[in-house]
Amino acid sequence: MKVAKSRPIVADYPLISENLGRAIESTLLGNKTAKEALQESQKRMDLAID
Repeated sequence: MKVAKSRPIVADYPLISENLGRAIESTLLGNKTAKEALQESQKRMDLAID
């Protein structure tokens, strides 16, 4: 495949991916603005990865 790329090799990638997925979902559903969703995601990440 010419444009395929693997996911980043980062120990916490699954956590990061799920967190961003939640932010995207809440934005697409209209529950939060993109800024609100990403701020909440950042707070969760700050607590999880220290």
